[in-house]
Amino acid sequence: MISIKIKPLDYSKSFKQLTEKEKLYCYYLNKACWAGIPISSFQISYESPALFIIFQSFFSSFESLENLEEIVLKNKMVTKFEFDSFILYVVHFYSCYGNYFSFGHLKRFPQLSCDKFEEILKVSSKYDSFCEIWNRIKSLLYKDISSLPKISSKYSDPYIVGTYYLNGITFEEIKKIDELLTMKKISLVNTRLQKVNDNIYEVLIASIEEKEEKLEFPNENITLILKYGDFKDYLILINSYLEKAKLYASNDMEKKIIDLYMDTFRTGDIEIHKESQRIWIKNISPVVEYNLGWVETYIDPRGVRAYYEGITALKDKNASTKYQVLVDNSQYFIDQLPWDKNFEKENFMSPDFTALDIVGFPTTSIFIGINLPNYLDIHDKDGFKNLTLLNAYDNYDNQLLQNIIFPQDIELIQKIGLNVSMFKTALHELLGHGSGKLFTVDENGKYNFDKENIINPLTKEKVNSFYLPGETYESKFSVFCRALEEGRADYIALYLVFDKKAQKIFGFKDEEYEDVIYIMWLEMFIAGIFGVGFYKNGRWDSPYSQERFMFLNYIFQNQEQDKKIVFFDIDELNRRFKIVVNKDNLIKYGRNILSNMLITIHVSKCIGYVKSAENLVNKYGVVDEYMNNIYFMVPYLKTIQKEMNIDLKMDEKDGKKIVQINEYPSTPIGFIKSVVDRFKYDYNEITFRQWTKYFNPIDKK
Repeated sequence: MISIKIKPLDYSKSFKQLTEKEKLYCYYLNKACWAGIPISSFQISYESPALFIIFQSFFSSFESLENLEEIVLKNKMVTKFEFDSFILYVVHFYSCYGNYFSFGHLKRFPQLSCDKFEEILKVSSKYDSFCEIWNRIKSLLYKDISSLPKISSKYSDPYIVGTYYLNGITFEEIKKIDELLTMKKISLVNTRLQKVNDNIYEVLIASIEEKEEKLEFPNENITLILKYGDFKDYLILINSYLEKAKLYASNDMEKKIIDLYMDTFRTGDIEIHKESQRIWIKNISPVVEYNLGWVETYIDPRGVRAYYEGITALKDKNASTKYQVLVDNSQYFIDQLPWDKNFEKENFMSPDFTALDIVGFPTTSIFIGINLPNYLDIHDKDGFKNLTLLNAYDNYDNQLLQNIIFPQDIELIQKIGLNVSMFKTALHELLGHGSGKLFTVDENGKYNFDKENIINPLTKEKVNSFYLPGETYESKFSVFCRALEEGRADYIALYLVFDKKAQKIFGFKDEEYEDVIYIMWLEMFIAGIFGVGFYKNGRWDSPYSQERFMFLNYIFQNQEQDKKIVFFDIDELNRRFKIVVNKDNLIKYGRNILSNMLITIHVSKCIGYVKSAENLVNKYGVVDEYMNNIYFMVPYLKTIQKEMNIDLKMDEKDGKKIVQINEYPSTPIGFIKSVVDRFKYDYNEITFRQWTKYFNPIDKK
């Protein structure tokens, strides 16, 4: 069975430096962020919200969880292994609020039988209150995804529907509806679709206000009903905490941002949220940083609808200094990238780049770095912020590394690996996501680029593709947009690591120059092999795994035979391998090989040239028999230790507005207890009401 290592997110040092007012501000913002996370369960699967209700009811029924194992094993109906498997499943669920992995639809199955799972649940005094819900979903926990409802896509067939798309809607119907909504300038990010019949569809829009608007499209024989009020109860709760946080805001700008957040959740108008982000960008290096809303699009099969997440974090002043120096030199580094300046904004808008400690990060997966906002029109015209999350970093597991790389490589990773990882994240967020320009034409036929003179380096002809009004990067590149964008950012970091000035700014010594390059590329090759585990039936279940494998595969296929950068030392007899990186060849040839791939991805994004990007994905994003065999040579790779981050909870104490950190044991039970305590408000009633409102038996047939 996979072991679990609980890693607390320690922010105590930063928290102690806050004033009492700042602590209260932080407390209510954190509560607001967490109030909406059950929404994510609805965006993952039919059974996820039900599991949330069941687990909250089950664990809250015990006065203490410390002796839970003793209570469950007392009747001798289950074994210790089965109990441990149950706890493992719950920890996995609470780490992303769903019964699937963080991205895509790679399902987690309980490692105990359904009957034994039920025996454990029956120990709860509240079992009768949730047994009906359990009976409705228990078979689904064990059902293979191949038997679940699907939509089809020309890019990746089949796709699991998830719960963005309800009542048997097809891919072609979704695509047509999205085109119509885009034409009407209605954002897709906070919507879901529900089919009523072959001609009528409901567009469920997340908002507090409840109303309906009908859009008729006679030429398409389609009627869309815009149905506002999706996730209403959660949004009311979010706004109640934001209202309290506003009382402790340090300036008018922070108050304005909160007002706009509340207006967004009240009306469902994404344009208001976009305005909040424009002001948020200008709120430079606040002591308490936060952001929330409909942010990432990884879960949606179409890659255009976002899931809810939020973050509250505290600034680390000392660590932020070197990031600011990198920002100050950002234009220099942009100029070093391997494409014409026409494919960059005329003036790079230097962003705020802050090192932070996470207080709370309610999301399906915790990142070590963030570049926000994700609205590319704001990104291009107004700028962005980079956040690096210090307490989310962790080192590789030695037991894992010794299976696939040499002892001297492990030693070097232990020596500089953490700093190299932070350096890569800084380059990835600032210069990766921060670079580039989208070529557009507005409704008046005005182009934001020189249509007559700029040459597409991929075709050697004039640029003849661009973004039309209403089109976005996500809508054009659809299912592989996230893999391409995360890859573009990673590859820019792997390109710029060769720059001695960048290394020096980040504190590396001259004698470490080659080692820094070596470790950054080696870690990416390792990640590429690990990523194969997220490739199932010809599709990727994680955009990060996809882009990392594409990097490995591209370098592997395009290196010259006598100038190899990476290869595998294979022991066929014992079914083992080692990743071998030739440092000399890497330093001499690595950057040049990577530049061709990087140019293709970057230019394709800038001009909306889908064909070239699609060709690249289809060639290097497919796991062949050779790479698949390498992945399965090390059994341990299939049972990687899972590290879970605990978002520590703050409470008011003794009825007074005194905020303290409420720490929990770094154990699976401690992790579960922290989540159960966090949702003491009657979330179960809200979740059950939402679950039964839209999810009916047709969705689970």
